[in-house]
Amino acid sequence: MSDLIAAMQKYTLIQPVVMEDFPDAHNVFLQVTNQRFCITPHGCESKEQAEWFRDQLCVALAKIVEGSKPWRPIETAPKDSYVLGFCPGESNNPKACIVVVWWEEKYKRWHSDFACDEGGVKPTHWLPLPAPLSENKT
Repeated sequence: MSDLIAAMQKYTLIQPVVMEDFPDAHNVFLQVTNQRFCITPHGCESKEQAEWFRDQLCVALAKIVEGSKPWRPIETAPKDSYVLGFCPGESNNPKACIVVVWWEEKYKRWHSDFACDEGGVKPTHWLPLPAPLSENKT
């Protein structure tokens, strides 16, 4: 995960801030798209303290990013149930490449109603199907 932590640093910024009694004070900012959020509203007392704070922030961000990666390599998919498959070679439209797939043990391949040919589909990643909707509409 250290590469991921390093990647998170591109979203952070350390800037000096004028604080009475703390001439070396710095703020740590988090940049998300075109918004900048000040994470240390009163500033750190030194640049070293700001760097430590930034590093802790990057570790936390990396954990969030790592935990939010829902797509898993197809090699890890269960072969005894239906899953959502990401099949990039099946369409020119990336949104149309997400289909319900299942493993056909007899043919040793993934299949989908989307694939009408004999070759099955070739998903690269998968997600579990969401829970069915409740019939109770209240």
